[in-house]
Amino acid sequence: MGRLDAARFAIFGHLTNPYNKYRVLGLVNLLKLSAFCLKFSSVMKKIYFLLFLTIIVTNENLMAQLPNCSANPATIIYIHSGSSIYNYDVTQPVSATNPSLNTITMPSGAGGLAVSNNLNGPGPSPTFYTSVSGSWWYYNGATWVNTGHSCGSTAAVNSGGGGNYLYNLVGASGQVYQYDGTGNSTLLLTVPGFSGGGPYDLVGNCDGGFYILRTSTNPFLRKYDSNGNLVASWTTTGSASTAGGGFAIVNNTVYYHNTSGFNSAPFTPPSSNLAFSPVGQTIPNPSDMACCRVCDSLLPPPPPNAEFGMSKDSICAGECIVFNDLSTDSPTVWSWTFPGGTPANSTAQNPGIVCFNTPGIHTIELIASNANGSDTVTKQIEVFAVPNAAISGEVDICIGESATLTAQPAGLVYSWDNAAASQSITITPLATTTYQVYVTNVICTDSATHVVNVNPLPVINISSTLTNCDANTGTATAQAVQGTPTYNYAWTGGLIGETINNLGVGTYTVTVTDSKNCSATASVNVGMHPNPVAAITPYPVANVRIGESVQLEATGGGRYQWTPTIYLNCDQCPNPISTPKEEMITYCVDVTDANGCMDTACTTVIVDTSCSYIFIPTAFTPNNDGLNDQISINNTCKIDRLIFRIFNRWGQLVFESRNVNDKWDGTFKGEPQPVSTFHYYLEADLINGRKVRQRGDITLIR
Repeated sequence: MGRLDAARFAIFGHLTNPYNKYRVLGLVNLLKLSAFCLKFSSVMKKIYFLLFLTIIVTNENLMAQLPNCSANPATIIYIHSGSSIYNYDVTQPVSATNPSLNTITMPSGAGGLAVSNNLNGPGPSPTFYTSVSGSWWYYNGATWVNTGHSCGSTAAVNSGGGGNYLYNLVGASGQVYQYDGTGNSTLLLTVPGFSGGGPYDLVGNCDGGFYILRTSTNPFLRKYDSNGNLVASWTTTGSASTAGGGFAIVNNTVYYHNTSGFNSAPFTPPSSNLAFSPVGQTIPNPSDMACCRVCDSLLPPPPPNAEFGMSKDSICAGECIVFNDLSTDSPTVWSWTFPGGTPANSTAQNPGIVCFNTPGIHTIELIASNANGSDTVTKQIEVFAVPNAAISGEVDICIGESATLTAQPAGLVYSWDNAAASQSITITPLATTTYQVYVTNVICTDSATHVVNVNPLPVINISSTLTNCDANTGTATAQAVQGTPTYNYAWTGGLIGETINNLGVGTYTVTVTDSKNCSATASVNVGMHPNPVAAITPYPVANVRIGESVQLEATGGGRYQWTPTIYLNCDQCPNPISTPKEEMITYCVDVTDANGCMDTACTTVIVDTSCSYIFIPTAFTPNNDGLNDQISINNTCKIDRLIFRIFNRWGQLVFESRNVNDKWDGTFKGEPQPVSTFHYYLEADLINGRKVRQRGDITLIR
């Protein structure tokens, strides 16, 4: 290896050392300058190589010795004395070279010394911090830099770094200030019972908190967290002193320096007492000591304080609870018991989800343990049975009807979907409806549904036929056209069926019930075809003279039958003509209507045979049909003298005769007379001595 290469190797060795990289910042430029100069001549190369080695050796003694916290545990205590820093390796005996002088010097007016993570940068981390005139200063690898941030008080000169904080202690008052590198320090706490003299000092720990040692009256060592809470406390013996140079905790040993020299005490928690003994004189007049932050490996945990959290303390059967460990003081073993739970046991720190199916009150137990003991905590949970909700009541109803629904089980809280809150509800739905109820017992709820089918009522078409005359021949018929088949037809009087027969006159009611037990009622009247009312005119007697005719007129039906038929011109017409030759005859007529119902009427014709009356027809039809074409005197009485005159309606004489055999043919002066009513006058002397005077009307019909 050439001399230049050897120089380069030496520089590389310094650069690869993380605690020396800031020592050689200036050597790089020297190396570049030397390389340039060596190009001129071999003589010059020799001269500059010797010069370069001289610079390296000289600079090696001037390189900054930053705190080394890479060892586990760190073994160096850094002692502030005047403007100097000394390095004391606790693994080596005290000697002329141990402590050794650090190459870094303190800034003017510095008070206190701390080793801390670099909270301000740029520069190495960890590095040294100190307070100057009440402000924080830090070493950036080449020089001291004023952060411009207050350290809390000009009297705060007992400093220590832990985690991401720096702390500074005012010895006279016990005030502790906290600094995070972003602004001025803030007062964290005033240490209780901190009155009297020193020595006293502060050391940071890995948790971000700090330790405080006081060695005068009522000496103690106390541990605080980053919030200022007291974590642990120790008493001390053999440490009485009124002046000194700070303290440090290194390699499981507590050190402090007073005017007589170093003192140390084994740090063996959980022992509550520190027994100090002299180590020997180190350097004169130390004002403060600093060390790398103290990790909790130096303080074995006390027995755990068992505690756990759970997501719920009341659940329904079948639900789950999340459990998590909240124990403090570093447990290492966990034993969980979950009566009625799945799983029933666990040794995990956080068992997570545990499900419970058995109703009741269950006591959950956690035993948290470590090497120094165990602690037990129990808590209760209540598991409620889930109600088995059900609804009882009608399934099928008819439209217009009401139904009662009852939720089960009884004695709980109910919430229906129609806003009702009672156990039973009465409903009258207009259509098929699904009802739902929520049943709750304290915290558990179950629901049930119930369908109520609303069925239509039967619609009935009903009709009837009439009964004939007085017979029971009527019928009534009902037919359901809506509803749910099959149908049952029940009539008043106990009759069954769609059609009932042989009914008399009256009102008949039917009730139709379908297969869903829905019913409807309808009524119908069964009437009677009325018997015709037969009538005869003239009634009850018709008087005629012998030889005369009488027209009988019957009404009330569609068919007529006369009896007897003697002397009648027809026996099945409603208006036959009778020309009786007997003194008296009774005619009856049977009148029948379209329904076959019949009635009978009778009248009597009385014939006068005494010749006190001459019969003149009341009508004739001179139409040359051979029937009633002429008006003549038709009488069996013997006439001695006769005058028979016929006048038209204007009083004009149109016919006159004195002969009983003369007949009028309905003409006057050879002209046929119109249809009209003519008046006649008759005088007759009968051979029996009677005189007859008659007037009447004759109707000419064409």
